[in-house]
Amino acid sequence: MHRIIAAALLVVIVGCSTNEQKPTELRDTTIAERGGAVAEPLVVTDSLRMRYHPTSGIELHCVLEQNETLDQDSLHVRAQTAWYFTQAIEHREPSGRIHMRMRYDSIRLEQRYWHGDSAALQVVRYNSARQADRQDERFDMLTATIGKDIRAVISSTGAIEKIIGTGEILRALMGARADSLTHDQRNRLERQLEAELYAQVLAQQFLLLPESSLDSSRTWSRSIPQQIPPLFLAIAKATYRIDSLERRQGDSLLLISAVLDGKIQLVPDVEKQAVALRTGNVRGTAHGALSTRYGLMAWRNNTVEYAIAAEVHQRDGSRDLLRQYRRSESKFRVQYVLMRQQ
Repeated sequence: MHRIIAAALLVVIVGCSTNEQKPTELRDTTIAERGGAVAEPLVVTDSLRMRYHPTSGIELHCVLEQNETLDQDSLHVRAQTAWYFTQAIEHREPSGRIHMRMRYDSIRLEQRYWHGDSAALQVVRYNSARQADRQDERFDMLTATIGKDIRAVISSTGAIEKIIGTGEILRALMGARADSLTHDQRNRLERQLEAELYAQVLAQQFLLLPESSLDSSRTWSRSIPQQIPPLFLAIAKATYRIDSLERRQGDSLLLISAVLDGKIQLVPDVEKQAVALRTGNVRGTAHGALSTRYGLMAWRNNTVEYAIAAEVHQRDGSRDLLRQYRRSESKFRVQYVLMRQQ
């Protein structure tokens, strides 16, 4: 017997009677709370089928905070980015696919970088709330996203199937020059915007659920390939486990942990070039909570580390050693949920 780990949102609103039917709105901040819950062991005696199952009409107000560390040869970069965004669940197909609208409400960025032991630290900052930053051409791509809706289609297991609507952002960036693009050029640029601005954020939100039912081990694995531009590709295996069930007033949270382990390889086109990969490893951990009330992740924390050493053969016969260490930390959380009813 299969059990769907999701539940429809039940909203009871008590108000004053009027002659006109006015929209009502419920704001629920309990999904963001991390304390006051009672943890219980979860026992799977039969089979457990996990699916994202959000209620149509709910509006999620979310934040994703990212911290990046990059050490590549003599270059050192430290970056912090905060994405504040709103998602509205439009509907679910009979297959379980989720159709949603998404927009960025604000974006904040700080990058610090230096070379070697140099004390010449360079700092770049961006805050979409500041008019001067919005007028800075260096951040045109970020500014172009603020307040603009795109649409995303997510499978019931969390795969990002489609992102629609980056054409308007491309036009905001290029102006009249967008009309001179060929169909292939436009598609390529729109796919790039989808990947850099939206897919990477959605991937930190939607943990990949199992395709088949779980048994008593409560574990599953997924293969996660990831491009490391421009030379490398990470092939990693993520092993997930449901650790326990947390009950709080009005909701139950499935607490999930994951371990990531894999190797780095050269992208196929690079293998023909004068680049030899010496070592390459990827590892990571993740923790998150799936809300059974809303059928979505309430929060999720991820840490991934990459270590790469490669040899580049120059035309003059010399060899350069490329070393790269990268650490990515991300913290996603739903700040609050809005439910509107007529």
